[in-house]
Amino acid sequence: MVNFRSKDLVYLLYILVFAVALGLAFKGDNSDDNIDSSQFSLDPVAHSYGSGGRDVVIKEDEVWKVGSYEFNSFEISKGTLDFEGNEKQIEIRATSRIIIKKDAILDITDGSTNKPSAADGRGGSFGGPGGVGDCRQGEVQFQEPAYDVSRVTGGSGFLRAPNSEYVGGEGAGYLLLAAPEIIIKGKIRAIGTDGVYSVGGGSGGKVIIISDRIINNGHILVSGGAGAKDEIQGYGGGGGGLVLVSRKPEGDGLIDVAGGKGGAVTDLYSGCNGGMGSSGKVLIAS
Repeated sequence: MVNFRSKDLVYLLYILVFAVALGLAFKGDNSDDNIDSSQFSLDPVAHSYGSGGRDVVIKEDEVWKVGSYEFNSFEISKGTLDFEGNEKQIEIRATSRIIIKKDAILDITDGSTNKPSAADGRGGSFGGPGGVGDCRQGEVQFQEPAYDVSRVTGGSGFLRAPNSEYVGGEGAGYLLLAAPEIIIKGKIRAIGTDGVYSVGGGSGGKVIIISDRIINNGHILVSGGAGAKDEIQGYGGGGGGLVLVSRKPEGDGLIDVAGGKGGAVTDLYSGCNGGMGSSGKVLIAS
């Protein structure tokens, strides 16, 4: 039998506490893990909860027109709410509360016509820069987005050549939710689409959540799309998107701002793999 002295037990206790703390620090599914210490300013107009109206409950798949909506309360209890067109700029305000239940999805993927001007196969950039589409060109030049409530959508992936018949992966759209209480148990999707046939992936979109109380036990997904694979070269993954919140969310939900994977080159003698897109950001209002 092994006899432990009191000093040995104290040391063992310290080791156990440290191990638990280290495990929590690296837990990847907690929304706190992705929240940036940087802050943005929230203007009074954006903070408006609207002028009210009717109570709306969505119980099946629906497709709405893009635009701004005001309700007393808004709930997606089941199914997916999607929006028409490929320039998705959506604002939903409620004077009571907004709820996205467990089996529900609010989707603004495929939401940007923000097409690139260059042709080098890189991923679209937004909250973070897209990955390189040609490893010989060095890092992607990245301009920080405006950290405000401006209606800006994600960037689309770049083509391999100026006259290419293919279209880069689309950046995701813009979504603003504003209500005194916002509860997310399902999913908000603002994901860049994958590049297909010699193009980069699209970037994640922009999601703004303004509320006196934010509860996230679901998934807020604004990740970048993957770059296409090709014999000649792999193409860049899209950068992660941007999530702006008026306060730190409660709950143990996930906020995913990861960059998209770079596409693989299938003939290693021809070129190199595309670069992975960089992560986006989650910012809390000052």
